[in-house]
Amino acid sequence: MSKLVLAPFCAAVAFASTVLAQSLAPVPLWSEVAGAPAAAVTRLAAERALRPEITGASFVTVDVGALRTFAGGSATRPVFALPLGSRVATLRLDSWQRMWKHTLVRGHVDERGHFLIAFDDAGIAAAAIDVDDTVWSLEHSGTGATHVLLALDHDRMPLHMGCGTDHTLAVAEPPTGAEPASSPAGLNPPTTIDVAVFYTTAARTGAGSAAAMESQIALRIGVASDGAAASGVDHALRLVYTAETAYAETGSTTDLSRFRSTSDGIMDEVHAARTAYGADLMALIINQSSAYCGVGYLMTSLSTGFRTSSFNVTVRGCMTGHTLTHEMGHTMACHHDHANGSGALYPYSYGYRTPDNAYRTIMAYSPGTRVNRWSSPLVTYNGYVMGNAATEDNARSLNQTKATVSAFYATQVYEWRGLDGGVAGLNGEPMLAGVGTKSAAVTPELRITSTRIGAPGVLVFGPGGQNLPIFGGVLVPYAVFTAPVTGAAGTVTFDVSVLRNLGPGIEVVFQAWFVDAAAVQGLSASDALSVTTP
Repeated sequence: MSKLVLAPFCAAVAFASTVLAQSLAPVPLWSEVAGAPAAAVTRLAAERALRPEITGASFVTVDVGALRTFAGGSATRPVFALPLGSRVATLRLDSWQRMWKHTLVRGHVDERGHFLIAFDDAGIAAAAIDVDDTVWSLEHSGTGATHVLLALDHDRMPLHMGCGTDHTLAVAEPPTGAEPASSPAGLNPPTTIDVAVFYTTAARTGAGSAAAMESQIALRIGVASDGAAASGVDHALRLVYTAETAYAETGSTTDLSRFRSTSDGIMDEVHAARTAYGADLMALIINQSSAYCGVGYLMTSLSTGFRTSSFNVTVRGCMTGHTLTHEMGHTMACHHDHANGSGALYPYSYGYRTPDNAYRTIMAYSPGTRVNRWSSPLVTYNGYVMGNAATEDNARSLNQTKATVSAFYATQVYEWRGLDGGVAGLNGEPMLAGVGTKSAAVTPELRITSTRIGAPGVLVFGPGGQNLPIFGGVLVPYAVFTAPVTGAAGTVTFDVSVLRNLGPGIEVVFQAWFVDAAAVQGLSASDALSVTTP
């Protein structure tokens, strides 16, 4: 009798457990597209012909909305299923930031893998995924909301597709001041180095659109900063400007010399933009080259005078292999491995390759899988020590050059930093973002989104640090100034040009509050937003 009763009961429990497990299973961050648009298929075929490292591809649509929710102040760290070819990995989101028209979201895959995605306000995305030495690149297809997920094997790149830097491109300037000391990593806040990236018309066409090209650029600057952080380098690269330049690329080192020249009548507009946005490093993306993946000038003496040579060129398809980071490394005085370079700034300003040729750091030539690490005896990767204190320590070299590089040009773009304190309302937490330059290039303003239409509100700003618990949130700034604002369906903008009247190093914190019956105590609020004047 007991068996007759127990069997149906066990079956019911098993069924319920299955249903519960399915309901709790992570949702996929992207889903495969059946019957991709013809234009997307055509573009992928062209990419395969141009980029031999592509070993697999699938068309997908990305749940950008879920990423926006996380970046909008979600209190949880979402978990997603991440389809990668024949496997489905687990992705947990960790952090987010805003950088030059894009939101960057970071996470980790199956505990060890790295994930970074950049997307613009229209949902055009680019992502880099590195799991167990397998590299994936998410790129826009050039058509609608369709993206393409590419499996990559950089060992399939032709041998000549390396770096074009040689001694003819090494530039020495008279040194300025004493050699700086290298402080232990993490003791100081990262030094910000501002980067402007331009791209040719051919590169934009190859990427599918300007938006697709710029999402890839934002992604790669983020990846470069992640590599620095993982290597004990106390600098943060910040993208401050992107633009197309109407230049017919040659695919030779001529592109670099023309990019650098200020008076040859070719790409000369980039120099005015550099001054307006305060870019310390200048990069150009071209579509293809039969000679190299990238080329850049090498700083061989430490001087702010090198700013006239802090230029580099990268082939678009090579960006996935850390080539843009590599070329920027040259302009920050990093050289190749010892077998492929000499005459660097310091005797340890060289890349590293493991003795068994399994791995190599950002600056080292093949063989070996290139990993997103600068050489350093303090860095380990899969059990390997990735440098030598006397001969291969790019991380130390970068920590010694960062102050000089960051002083190539005066900072112009305001740097905004997200804080906490928000309260969700009808449309979630209101989102507060800032833009603007100290120069006349971009008017400083706040942009408020995700508000309740017609809701009366107030913008509070002043010094930070009040941190007063109120209405279920936290009023972060002292209310030295207030201004009325009203919620709207789109973006509410507020001019903060007053920032230009402040001296350097002054922090101002902003926060927006709105009447919202859907909020826990009747008021919704944005997370606070801090800006420090350059």
